[in-house]
Amino acid sequence: MTMMTKPWARSTLLGSFLKPIQEWLTPRAKERDKAFRERGLRLALALILSLGLLSVILTISSYREAWSVISVPTIQIYALLLCGAAAVAVQRGNLNIGGFLFIGGLYIGVFGLVILSRGENIERYLISIPLILVPVIVGALILPRSALVWMTFGSMSVFGVINIQSPITDPILASSLFTTFSLVLVVAGLLLYFLRTEFDRRLDVLADALGNAETARQRAELADRSKLQFLANMSHELRTPLNAVIGYDEAMLGGMVGSLSDEQMRVLGHIQVNSRRLLNLINDVLDLSKIEAGALETFFTPMSPRKVIEETADALRGLSQQKKIDFTVTFTPDVPEVVLCDVRKLQQIMTNLVGNAVKFTSVGGVTVQVDAPDTDHWRLSVQDTGIGIAEHDLKTIFEPFRQIDNSDTRRYHGTGLGLAIVSRLVTSLEGNIVVRSVVGKGSQFIATFPRAPIPTAELAPVPVKDAEPVQQGELT
Repeated sequence: MTMMTKPWARSTLLGSFLKPIQEWLTPRAKERDKAFRERGLRLALALILSLGLLSVILTISSYREAWSVISVPTIQIYALLLCGAAAVAVQRGNLNIGGFLFIGGLYIGVFGLVILSRGENIERYLISIPLILVPVIVGALILPRSALVWMTFGSMSVFGVINIQSPITDPILASSLFTTFSLVLVVAGLLLYFLRTEFDRRLDVLADALGNAETARQRAELADRSKLQFLANMSHELRTPLNAVIGYDEAMLGGMVGSLSDEQMRVLGHIQVNSRRLLNLINDVLDLSKIEAGALETFFTPMSPRKVIEETADALRGLSQQKKIDFTVTFTPDVPEVVLCDVRKLQQIMTNLVGNAVKFTSVGGVTVQVDAPDTDHWRLSVQDTGIGIAEHDLKTIFEPFRQIDNSDTRRYHGTGLGLAIVSRLVTSLEGNIVVRSVVGKGSQFIATFPRAPIPTAELAPVPVKDAEPVQQGELT
């Protein structure tokens, strides 16, 4: 019977194997320069230790000559011991010590191979010489910048000692070889030094930019909180005297100060209308400031969607009657009798959506429909036959202070806060809202809510779905 490993089991085994490697390659240093050097050092150590250990095993199994202080297997063992010590130092947080130990292991390996190749032939000796550049190149990545100069001249000095006993018998050729490769070492060292300097400079610029960005972000958050607090305070301060103005105006309209002429009644009527408009704007600003400040509280209680929406619709019929347009509310049979919801927030959502629909509709009417798309949700739809919304405006209508017409001579007045408040209120009820619209045909806003939301400790950002532009004839 063939045993087959399940995919999830293979994934678990692979994850168990890769997790230690990932943990080893993750730098512990917080400073960016040190973290960069530590990451490179950890990666280099992992590669060298893995390949070096494999090389030692193969060499020991196949090496037939007598071992000595300087032989192929002993040089590999010396290099591995230094690299192992470097790994221990890095794991303990001694990054510089680990880097120098690792470079020391590379030097032993490289110079050992060069020394051993002297006794073979000139071609092999010449081929092994460029390996001396390897420690300098690796050191540019994992050591402090100042160490590159010392490494370059150290490599030149050791190469000079090796070159004295090179298999090249011609002194002129040996001198030319030493001079040429010394120049190569100097040029490579200086080039790496300048590249590392430029890299560090750009890293410092990036760190400064990130620091400035963080400072700017903190200042912006502080300014935003101050703005919201100012708006909340001003809204409270303005609303108190404004309520008094509306109250006195209603008293005069009610005849409490005596009979008034038709002209006086007309003027008081204008005061009443504009005062209430101003009060609505102040309330919008206050609501938005509460929402943005995180002071919005949601209370889920059992409620009847049919009852709450009918009562809210009765209070809003006066808006459509003033403009002489139709206002219809329908319920499908699958509407749940009881759901968990915040009554006041649902009333505010419907009030803003209907008020917005009435404002932009001059012919036809507004239809409110309540249904249930499935057994776990119910839906509130507000559709109008107004001016509609252009496709390029659909993605911004839920942003605060955004209006379709932002010109100074716009026909429809308002702050542009209504839909922004609606989207945030819908989110607080753990629902979502979409809009469909055709220019010149009307718009439809559909808010979907759960029947029994599961309380969460913290609400996610506003999950307003992408607007769905609808072709002509899709609004029903």
